[in-house]
Amino acid sequence: MKILLATSSVTPNAGIPSFNRELCRLLNVENEMHLLVDENIESYRGYAKIYSITGINIYNFEDASELLNKLQVENYDVIINSNSHIMSLLAAFVDDKTRLITVSHSLGTMDCDNAAFNNEYIDNIIALSSSCKDYISHRFGIKNNDKIKVVFNSVADNPEAEAMKKSKMAADKVKIVFAGGSAASKSPDLVVPIVHKLCKTDLPFEFYWLGITTPPLKKFQPFDDIRQVLPEDERVIVAGLIPQQKAAEIIASCNVFLAPSRREGFPMALLEAMRIGCIPVVSDFKIANQEIIRNGINGYVIPHKDVKAFVDRLSDIVKNHENYKRVYEESYKTFIEELSFPVWRKHIHSVIIENSATHKQRTAITKSAFRKVVWRFKMLDKCNLIENHMKEVLPCAIKFYMYYTKLN
Repeated sequence: MKILLATSSVTPNAGIPSFNRELCRLLNVENEMHLLVDENIESYRGYAKIYSITGINIYNFEDASELLNKLQVENYDVIINSNSHIMSLLAAFVDDKTRLITVSHSLGTMDCDNAAFNNEYIDNIIALSSSCKDYISHRFGIKNNDKIKVVFNSVADNPEAEAMKKSKMAADKVKIVFAGGSAASKSPDLVVPIVHKLCKTDLPFEFYWLGITTPPLKKFQPFDDIRQVLPEDERVIVAGLIPQQKAAEIIASCNVFLAPSRREGFPMALLEAMRIGCIPVVSDFKIANQEIIRNGINGYVIPHKDVKAFVDRLSDIVKNHENYKRVYEESYKTFIEELSFPVWRKHIHSVIIENSATHKQRTAITKSAFRKVVWRFKMLDKCNLIENHMKEVLPCAIKFYMYYTKLN
């Protein structure tokens, strides 16, 4: 088959680029892969042809119709939209014979809603969790339950997993890793007080903060770096933004992977930790983390408002590390049986080769029709931005403001 992957990014990074990389590895063996990408690149491993859309206005009819004409000539069997805004806009005008599949990468943001926009012209939507599927179905009123397919994310197996797991289980000092940075969706406002309380003990641990260190709504904050609200303690290592390979190494070496996120599509970093075997500690927000972590078996699910419960669990892991070997084994077993690349390959492949068409008949692009689509898309984007700031960013920023004020 000839397949076009349309996306925002493929360059090495977490999240969407990681998903795209694994998808290309899966599909380019038996298919001819083309790439439509927002980035300014001329060639990329695994793709026979590349369309870079940097410099074009995706809301301009002339630019959009010119791009569509180029794509129509290729007669693609399948187009996969992995967070491409231009492809969401063009969904109603793609050749009717082409199967259009979209991937919803998050929950409650434009990365999620982008996949369901123009859903009547889409054959299948891949949701990375059941909570994501429920959200899309409700928000967009999708009645056809088979249109949305749940496929958990995956990462490739690590051939050294068994040896690394044994080494971690025998470690004298417990390494706790939080890979969410200061993104409000990752609940950094919960992590900071947890770290402060842990540092009031004399327990032998190392805590790693990976990711951005600028606080939410930085220009309104009395501080400009997360280090200013974290305790000055040699056990706390703020790595910040580091190359993906280095971050992956730290995550793989962790004993405890702390992920109290309030919103996730499906966290790649959690998979990178579980493929070696670790002790996942997550919050009780109704997101993907809860769908794979079974409390007390392959990790721990803790009420998101209960800082003490997080601290008590982490403290007990450090004090009685030898009692948690079963959790290492169960988290690794969960990865192998439910989240490994062969499992993901089977599910993704079944969606892509499916021959059924479930989309409304598509039409030729016209200026008036395209303008209506653009208006709807912009309104959805604005609504998402407002909702995200009101429900997530602003509450998180306020907590940080109050926390800094209290410390100073």
